Amino acid sequence: MTNINTDAIISACDTLARRLAPCEGCWTASCRFFDACMRAFDNERLPAQAITFRVFYNAPVMKLGTATIDRDGNLVCRVDDEQRTA
Repeated sequence: MTNINTDAIISACDTLARRLAPCEGCWTASCRFFDACMRAFDNERLPAQAITFRVFYNAPVMKLGTATIDRDGNLVCRVDDEQRTA
């Protein structure tokens, strides 16, 4: 578990969970995000550098998007473009 900032990842997962609304096919629980991050980052064969989730942002945005959390706990949130189709 080297080069993993666990405290920052916990904080990023909590922040992300507070920004989301329930949507079919999207996670909203901080513990699920944290579990997925730690499983990916702590993988012995091929550890991930970052993990991206499909999410639905709550008001006032109310749009689908993505959220990326890296090993340092940096959280990057993106909203889908209007022109993009599912």
